[in-house]
Amino acid sequence: MKKDHLNNSLQHYRKKIDEIDLKILSLLADRISLITKVGDLKKEYQDKFFIKSAREADMIKNLIKKNNINFPKSLIVNIWRKIITTANMNEQSIKLLVYNPNNILEYEYLIKEYYSSEVPILSCNNAEDIISQIENNLANIAIFPLPKLNSKTEKKEDINQNWWISIANNSKGLKVFTKIPFIEDNKNHQLVALAIKDAEESSEDFSLVCIKTDKNITRSQILTAFEEENISANMLKFVKIENFENINFSLVELEGFYLEDSLKFKRFLNNKIKPVAQIIGHYPRQIS
Repeated sequence: MKKDHLNNSLQHYRKKIDEIDLKILSLLADRISLITKVGDLKKEYQDKFFIKSAREADMIKNLIKKNNINFPKSLIVNIWRKIITTANMNEQSIKLLVYNPNNILEYEYLIKEYYSSEVPILSCNNAEDIISQIENNLANIAIFPLPKLNSKTEKKEDINQNWWISIANNSKGLKVFTKIPFIEDNKNHQLVALAIKDAEESSEDFSLVCIKTDKNITRSQILTAFEEENISANMLKFVKIENFENINFSLVELEGFYLEDSLKFKRFLNNKIKPVAQIIGHYPRQIS
């Protein structure tokens, strides 16, 4: 009798779970239907790149804030990133090119966690080739590793090792638009995604800046120049490049959303260290 009662109870709850699963599928279908309409609207207004990273980030952060059942943040991010990617792919084909000359296996894992296993991912050993393919519409998203905080090399490097320098000289509008992974962690690898798209501001952002200075200007002088304008800045890389004897290059992360015509940024450009600087993109703050 007890076993029969157990089986009947399990069958009752399993039926309820199956009903809820079907409701979830039906709601996902409704969501895709709305996304299709949004995609048609974007096409009507000639929006060439449909991914709206700022909107996506704020959407997920809002869900986490409203999570009242202690559902793990990582699962909310993982589930909704897959839902969002499915919607993105319904609007527009997605092809990813990854700069991975050292064949780091974790890159593909991080990208699939952020997007999905359905997105085509191709590795490439040459940064300039990736940029060229994006410019010629052979792919629409480029993935590059972000240098570790305060990384510095004593020997000269070539530009291909520092993709961000080439991005600063890009004339097609190729910019950083998000950071991978979306949940902050202490792992070794941080990636950024780039596309030819307009800048988007989310509720909390960082800006990436490529800076050229005279060879005698130090990294501390650059950070001091930002500090004088009340801009919070982290030096990600400070490097000398082959064939550029009199120039130092810096990659700096700024807390906040800045464009070239932002007042504080324009004042930084007039600093006595005479920097030449270009905003190469933005990304929403990761979830901690």
